[in-house]
Amino acid sequence: MKILTADEMRRLDRLTSERAGVASRQLMENAGRQVAEFLLGQFPSAKRVTILCGKGNNGGDALVAARYLLQQGLQPRAALLAAPSDLKGDAQANYEAYRQAGGVVEALPGQPEWEKHRAALLDCDVVVDGLLGTGITGAVEGYFRAVIADLNAHGRRFRVLAVDIPSGLPSDSGEPLGEAVRADATITFTAPKRGQIFPPNCTQVGALAVAPIGTPEELYAGDPALFLNLITARQLARLPLRRPVTAHKGDFGHVLLAAGSRGKTGAAALAGK
Repeated sequence: MKILTADEMRRLDRLTSERAGVASRQLMENAGRQVAEFLLGQFPSAKRVTILCGKGNNGGDALVAARYLLQQGLQPRAALLAAPSDLKGDAQANYEAYRQAGGVVEALPGQPEWEKHRAALLDCDVVVDGLLGTGITGAVEGYFRAVIADLNAHGRRFRVLAVDIPSGLPSDSGEPLGEAVRADATITFTAPKRGQIFPPNCTQVGALAVAPIGTPEELYAGDPALFLNLITARQLARLPLRRPVTAHKGDFGHVLLAAGSRGKTGAAALAGK
């Protein structure tokens, strides 16, 4: 399984639309449906769900998820942490689609509005974190930093499901940038991102699920530029681990260990053993 950066994922999304004919809105629809289905499976006893949405595509994914949860008989409480006029493109379209389906979106464009409604919003079983996606390049400050701190407050009684990546977590590195959501579970799309795999940031992700949203595997599986791979349990299970009793060490190839330096040969020696 490939491990991608944010730029690589954006490129794949574009290629999916250009070469496979899957429109960006359909990708968002698929992502949001996967979020809803994962939530229902991961937290089957959840009745009260709060959906926190930013103004970008991450918030759009969350609004699609809210619509699917509504169709399943739940009554999610959706909050947009921006002004509705800030929404553009697919996110704006799914804001309208959720409202047309009977959903209500509370607009909380600033910290005073958040603080007024915070207690009621966080009185729930699951919070869906759809605030910020994989595109952040620096530490989160201001309003969203305060919201993230509230989500991370000690003694919280709810679970957090992050959409694509916990808000505030850099997608391209294991090094933290600042305050980031500590999720109980994260559902990402197409492939895992570096920040979800490398420590210490991987400890913020919780249970990680990777969901397909319509990108054909042939667009990226054989790309030599995508050189980072995650070995999964399913891949290991397919390996031919049983060997004939008549086999000897010369039958299975050779391994070159390029490791260590003068005075630091311990790792190479241990690997050789």
